[in-house]
Amino acid sequence: QLEMAIKYGFPFLFQDVDEYIDPVIDNVLEKNIEGQAGRYFVRLGDKEVDYDPNFKMYLNTKLANPKYQPAVFGKSMVINYTVTLSGLEDQLLSVIVAFERRELEEQRERLIKETSENKKLLKDLE
Repeated sequence: QLEMAIKYGFPFLFQDVDEYIDPVIDNVLEKNIEGQAGRYFVRLGDKEVDYDPNFKMYLNTKLANPKYQPAVFGKSMVINYTVTLSGLEDQLLSVIVAFERRELEEQRERLIKETSENKKLLKDLE
């Protein structure tokens, strides 16, 4: 199925990936696309699979804090979608305050930005 997705430019999802990622897909992760006589292909194991530029590959894990090898982080973009109850509460409160009292939410956003800038300044001065 991965070969078909690569060939026809479909998205492909690996679900429940653990900390080991099979090296067979390294060329896909690294986007090692080769061209020859107007034909683009990627090596998948010992096969040459035609490559469509619309192809996207997603790896999904249920691990809270996966410890991938540094090479994996270099070959891919890792996005942490972990959601906590307090984070959801903050987001909900922010939406409600923005709806009920817009000026208060704008002040909160300004203060968060100032705090961030002050932390950066403090770090630079140390």
